[in-house]
Amino acid sequence: MDIGYLIRRGAQWFPDNIFLVDGETRFTFQEVNAGVNRLANALFAAGCHKGDRVGILLPNRWEYILSDFGIMKAGMVVVPLNPRLRPEEYGYILKNAEARALIFDAEYADGVGGLAKELEGLRQYFCVGDSFAGRPSYADVLQAQSPEEPRVEIDENEDLCLMKYTSGTTGKPKGVMLTHRGLRAVATNLLADRLHIDERDCLLASGPLTHATGFYVLPFWIKGGRVVINRRFDTAMLIATIQKEKVTHLMLVPTMVRILVDHPDIRKTDLKSLTQINYGASPISPELLKEAIEIFGSIFVQGYGLTEAPVTSTMLRKVDHVAEGTQEEVARLASIGRELTNVEAKIVDSKGKECPCGEVGEIILRSDTVMKGYWRLPEETRLVLKDGWVYTGDIGRMDEKGYIYLIDRKSDLIISGGFNVYPKEVESVLDAHPKVRESAVLGVPDRKWGEAIKALVVLKEGCAATEEELINFCRDRLADFKKPKSVEFVDRLPRSSFDKVDRKILREKYWKGLDRRIS
Repeated sequence: MDIGYLIRRGAQWFPDNIFLVDGETRFTFQEVNAGVNRLANALFAAGCHKGDRVGILLPNRWEYILSDFGIMKAGMVVVPLNPRLRPEEYGYILKNAEARALIFDAEYADGVGGLAKELEGLRQYFCVGDSFAGRPSYADVLQAQSPEEPRVEIDENEDLCLMKYTSGTTGKPKGVMLTHRGLRAVATNLLADRLHIDERDCLLASGPLTHATGFYVLPFWIKGGRVVINRRFDTAMLIATIQKEKVTHLMLVPTMVRILVDHPDIRKTDLKSLTQINYGASPISPELLKEAIEIFGSIFVQGYGLTEAPVTSTMLRKVDHVAEGTQEEVARLASIGRELTNVEAKIVDSKGKECPCGEVGEIILRSDTVMKGYWRLPEETRLVLKDGWVYTGDIGRMDEKGYIYLIDRKSDLIISGGFNVYPKEVESVLDAHPKVRESAVLGVPDRKWGEAIKALVVLKEGCAATEEELINFCRDRLADFKKPKSVEFVDRLPRSSFDKVDRKILREKYWKGLDRRIS
């Protein structure tokens, strides 16, 4: 059962129901399916073939969902690109993926145009909102194509439908390959354990569709629900949309939860339509959870996953969100919950042997949601996928009731506002500054972002620099969410016995007495 089948079935079962809302624009299931077919047929007409990779560089808007579904229905592979990346960053991804086509917003036309000569294999461009390099616009291309179902044979076990890029400890993005079966497993896992929905339910997509929020769209399609898009995260807009559209489900990162909780009018605002607030993707404190539960009630559900096993690995259920209870119950707010029905989770030692209850080790997972592997990186795939298990790189422990508590990342990943940032990538930019001898980058506690990026910098002898100078240097070379929010100048960095910078010592200075975990 490939994704195209699920899309066709949804249009058959709920043809006249409204599925997609973007401002004043509304589409029924039937209208969405017709647009999806037009996009799939346009890709074929442009010379693309089954298995080709197609990039999507769009902010939250209805064309993103149409393109996402259309690429998959054509048997091609979606390569989502975070619009906050700089052109050279998404250019690397497009080149590595050997993308054949790109669907992008006119807002990014200058960046895309600057890359065109470097991306020789990228032959087809579909620009949303305008024409590009003399080519017809996205809307014109769709209008010219048939709404008839495309004919393509798909092997759900082997054929890819999604390739999301994640960064490794070296900072180089890796393409995580997901098959039709894998993505369907993500949707069915959500429906089995986290989303008990029907035609009356409505999801507000306020977070980026390129990230976790995007995985919630297909389950709502399958069950006849409705998806409403906010083009940016704005508290007043979010509240107004919840009230207007009678939104039942939100997907937020903890930073968004913090912003909502801090809104001056939130305690006197009627948001009774909400039945579930899903959160995850970055650290959250039990204190924030307790405050949020006091305001919204026990409607929170936490999800843990990773790009290599998306979204649906463990879950802290609504009933587990106890702000006032026994010591054991309240302590669970610091956990990532228990494995989902169709997931196996274990804690293992360095030799892969399962750890006794309560002992710390690496979290490994087994499920149909696990990736097929890294794109064209067989050696790195073998390091992570072993006997059907994905080794997450997260360190944790499991209690006697199966609740898992994250201790730290094996890598030094920073998650700030729901976005992944790897220190080495930022350090490589800082170290390229002519006045910098060396640097160390880490995440420090931050009320709004969960973790804020801090750089510790050792200057070259006789040099002087300012915090603003180095932050601006990074801003010009990295996506804005990757640049440091603060810089501290130090005489030296602590080192381990192997002469490596000792990040543990650095983190202890800022996290002492605090709970640093990834949820």
